[in-house]
Amino acid sequence: MSQSLESKTGIDGPVTVIKRYTVPAGEADYFVEVYQENARIMSTQPGFLRSRLHRPLADTPEAQFVHIAEWTSGTALDKAPFLTAEIAARTSSRQ
Repeated sequence: MSQSLESKTGIDGPVTVIKRYTVPAGEADYFVEVYQENARIMSTQPGFLRSRLHRPLADTPEAQFVHIAEWTSGTALDKAPFLTAEIAARTSSRQ
């Protein structure tokens, strides 16, 4: 779960980031907790508008998630520090 959303968009207009994650079903609740904390941290970044996490209703051996984040511009996205020490510490604490 320590993926980075590195971006070099070069786009001045609004952007939407869509990422898909697959985690073992037993780690799904933890993934949601980490996601919520990461979203809280990212909400403090200039240009960040909103973030949503989607998950299918059916339970399977692997939980599928789709993360959607909206930014005012690609430039703001490019400047955002996606894997800060705080986020890295939280995601690596369970590995």
